[in-house]
Amino acid sequence: MVLRASCNFFWSDEFKVEAVEEACRPGVNISAIARKIGITPSQLYRWRRDLLNESDISEIPDFSLL
Repeated sequence: MVLRASCNFFWSDEFKVEAVEEACRPGVNISAIARKIGITPSQLYRWRRDLLNESDISEIPDFSLL
C-alpha cells in the first residue's frame, strides 16, 4: 500500500485510518511508514492514539492473524 499526504496538510479520516492500520501491523517501523506517507512519526503516533481512544476495542482489526 502506498499512501501520499496531500500538500495542503489536511488528511482525510480514511487516509488516517489506512495509515494507522498499516502502522499497527506486527514488526513494522512507524518512522519508516511516516516517512513513506510524508508525515512525522509523532503525527502517526497521535493518529493511532486518537483512533484507539475513540474506537470500541472490538472494532480494531487483529493484525496478528495476518
